[in-house]
Amino acid sequence: MVGAVSGRAWALYALMAVLWGIPYLFIKEAVDSFSPAATARCSRRHARSASRASS
Repeated sequence: MVGAVSGRAWALYALMAVLWGIPYLFIKEAVDSFSPAATARCSRRHARSASRASS
């Protein structure tokens, strides 16, 4: 049988969960606060600037 998990391991696990979840929280807030038209405008602008940067 495997030994008990240390407090340090639980703290590191909780820290990784928070760090992993923060981007998803930002995505949720962005989706809730921007209209679909605004999201499409930003996406189109980003695609144009990315294609110019790669040329």
